[in-house]
Amino acid sequence: MNREDAKGAKVREKKKIGNVRVLKRVRQKVEVGKIEQELDSQNSETRFLL
Repeated sequence: MNREDAKGAKVREKKKIGNVRVLKRVRQKVEVGKIEQELDSQNSETRFLL
């Protein structure tokens, strides 16, 4: 394995780790979005009752 291959592998690993971090953030945003939607729907239901 020569130097260029080693560099390429390291860069690929970094990209993988970066993508995982981004995916985790995206998932968190999606979860938060779902919770906010649920709260909104509950709030609109309670408004109708009031």
